[in-house]
Amino acid sequence: MKALNTCFLLLINLILISCDESGVVDEPQEPILNKKIETPSVEGKQLDISNDEKESIVFSFNWDELDGDKVYKVMAWSTDGDTVVVDETKNVSLSLSVEDLNQVANDLKLDPKSYSKIFIGVYGYDAGPSGTLIGEPYIFEGVFSFELKGFEVVSRMYLIYGEDKERKSGNYISDFDVSGKFLGAVYLESDATYLFEEADENEEARFYSINIEENTLVDGDEQAFSVDETGYYVVSINMNNRRVLIEKLSQYLWIPGSHNGWSFDLEDPNYNDPTTYNRVVLVSDYNNGIYLGKVWLIDEFKFTNAPDWNFVKYGKKTPNGGLDTAYEADNFDVDDFYGPGLYELKFDLHRGKFEVLSFEPMQIELPEENALWISGDHNFWDLNIRDILLETKEGSNVFEGNVTLRGNGGFEFVISTDGITHETTYRSPVITEGMTEGDLVVDGIYTVRAPESQVYKITVDLNEMTYQLGDPYIAPSTMHLVGSATTIDWIVEEALAMNNRNPEVGIFDLITELDQEEFKFVQERNWEKEKVWGMGHNLNTLKINGQDDCISNMQGTVFISANFQDLTYELIRPSIGVIGSAAPNGLDSDIDMTYDDVSNSWKATLDLVAGDLKFRAFDDWAYNWGGDSSGNLSGDNIAVPNAGTYELTFDLANRTYILELK
Repeated sequence: MKALNTCFLLLINLILISCDESGVVDEPQEPILNKKIETPSVEGKQLDISNDEKESIVFSFNWDELDGDKVYKVMAWSTDGDTVVVDETKNVSLSLSVEDLNQVANDLKLDPKSYSKIFIGVYGYDAGPSGTLIGEPYIFEGVFSFELKGFEVVSRMYLIYGEDKERKSGNYISDFDVSGKFLGAVYLESDATYLFEEADENEEARFYSINIEENTLVDGDEQAFSVDETGYYVVSINMNNRRVLIEKLSQYLWIPGSHNGWSFDLEDPNYNDPTTYNRVVLVSDYNNGIYLGKVWLIDEFKFTNAPDWNFVKYGKKTPNGGLDTAYEADNFDVDDFYGPGLYELKFDLHRGKFEVLSFEPMQIELPEENALWISGDHNFWDLNIRDILLETKEGSNVFEGNVTLRGNGGFEFVISTDGITHETTYRSPVITEGMTEGDLVVDGIYTVRAPESQVYKITVDLNEMTYQLGDPYIAPSTMHLVGSATTIDWIVEEALAMNNRNPEVGIFDLITELDQEEFKFVQERNWEKEKVWGMGHNLNTLKINGQDDCISNMQGTVFISANFQDLTYELIRPSIGVIGSAAPNGLDSDIDMTYDDVSNSWKATLDLVAGDLKFRAFDDWAYNWGGDSSGNLSGDNIAVPNAGTYELTFDLANRTYILELK
């Protein structure tokens, strides 16, 4: 399912439907082309679906194929005029499951307790560069409709007044996938008190209050809570551990991530350069939990309620933009959306998710070698520098590479000299479902398909016009760092060992000191062929046996991470925090320190109590440091003998720390 794109708000005018005063939708007017939808058997029927069979296919349907390179959008709309995109595909057929139909009903805001009429139509667009849609749509004849009664997938927790237990319209938070995690934005008044009421019409009302000291939910209605300021608040409740977060909303929403070095710094963008939208915020005009704006994204990212990691953070609950405020929530990744580029986003706490309103892809950087691009369902039919095969030898016309493909998802091989135009396209002359090898023809009828979702070593021989999906990638078990950028220079026998964070994928990382020089990755402490990685086609990409050295654009203490499946690496400044019984947040969460680029150290002024503390990176125990009584970093907890205000300095380069009572 794809979220409703703002460009489709205009599509209401193209759907050519009209409503009389009774709200009944007429059939669309005469289509532009005489192309038809094959009406499925559900036309005019009542469908009652259940969550018990959500993966079952309810119906499938086909439509006529248009000439040329086309993308088809399957649309659904209701008698109220709301419209959603059901799917975007290059195929001329679609199957809808129980879960798909229920998602359509929820997106259209239909009542799950009664039958509602849904219309389905198909629109064909010319596919422009990088998969963009251009021109007016071709409207297919044969819109069909049916009545649907879905099932409730959203639970609600109401904020009610503590005095009379009265509900205020719209003041609730939602559990959007019945996971026990509630999230939303509510309006709270400073002169009122509040309780939580769990909405369940089949049982008696259940009331909850808050243990303010522990930020946990407690049963009962004896301890109503209040807020200091009137306004909109983000409220998050995890019923699995009873954790509660309540924080006043700001007019701005920060987006730290790989695109800005996980920084909160802001800079005005150059409107003519999309890449300058990397240090921006989303804005809420009414400060009500709905934020809009554009941001340049290249890899992983999160959202925060303030320019500080100690405030509410929003990570990934679901790959389609679902939000999770848990500390351990994963980062969002552009690979779950449209890849690197300029995103226009709508962040909506009332729906517990964000959606992409528009997208401008990153300008393609061309490989130096001859390349064959792979475009398909796995990358939204875009030309992506990550999904290319390189010519094994100049003039050989044989191409190889490792690419992640989606199971049963269609793809094609493309020659493109500018990284935008599909100059020559190779597909199959036969259906390829379940096949790992076969023949290719120019502009073939059928897309190639992979049996399973995984990384394949793909070989294409354009002399023989064949392709082969080979054995999946095998991740290296060890990895080391060497080069003039490192502390050991190019002495490969002393190469720095990296930490294997994901043995199946081959993700390694290390926090170390780097200069703005060059480096390479070596699997062992030697220069053995096939076990050395240099820079790929552009910065932050890798190539096995690459002649070019990788480049460090950072100085000082740096976190370096490399993914040998995707053949990418990144350098960022690590975030360092303080945690422990002596710290303000105890062992619950870190207090982040501030990096000083002059001294290459992290500093903070904190009110501590007697106890212990440690330093750690990225709010995680993977990298943590204690220290001895002489100020040297070690593995032991650092003792804080007395309560007071302390100035802390963490100097990883010199393996020292300072804990000074003011």
